[in-house]
Amino acid sequence: MSVRNTQSTLDRAIRSILAQTYSNFELIILDDGSTDGTTEAVRQWRDPRIRFFAGSSQKGLAARLNEGVARARGRFIARMDGDDFSYPERFERQMAFLAAHPAVDLVGAGAIAFRSSGTPIGAFRVA
Repeated sequence: MSVRNTQSTLDRAIRSILAQTYSNFELIILDDGSTDGTTEAVRQWRDPRIRFFAGSSQKGLAARLNEGVARARGRFIARMDGDDFSYPERFERQMAFLAAHPAVDLVGAGAIAFRSSGTPIGAFRVA
């Protein structure tokens, strides 16, 4: 999870990952030079699955994602941002699909977009 100035949405994002029904994972959080208290918000969490790397400068999303891949210890990588949240079954369903389809290298998910007020804008479904 690459984050930059996501203090207001970060707790929900982290909670949604820690609540996954598939629990064998590490949550790598890479801060991209936040200035709003994001770093302090991440440091409040006390879960051994969280690995936090604070960045003192802004490198950009692609650089932070590459850093996350380099730091990952697992076989699979799931990605999301600090203003996203995942349903509890996300990892379990994606891992089951990958196990059942060994020729598949990448899976995605649908999404629901929200206004900053929390009002849904619409759904983006996958086929």
